Amino acid sequence: MIDGYDSATLAGLRDRAALVLGFALMGRRSELAALDLEDLALTADDLEVTIRQSKTDQDACGEVVPCPTARTPTPAR
Repeated sequence: MIDGYDSATLAGLRDRAALVLGFALMGRRSELAALDLEDLALTADDLEVTIRQSKTDQDACGEVVPCPTARTPTPAR
């Protein structure tokens, strides 16, 4: 599915990133749609995503979810 998006356009990059992020977080559509840029934070090891409210968090306490970043495997010598 990821290859179906045109990565030469901003909309294609956005849609591709949303699909990959949603899969990595196992998030709901409503959680992804509610994300803002300030909800994302890069750390030394991963990406932290703040989910402000979800179906199971009706009090809107929020939750910070770590999302591991992909690492390029080191080629064998």
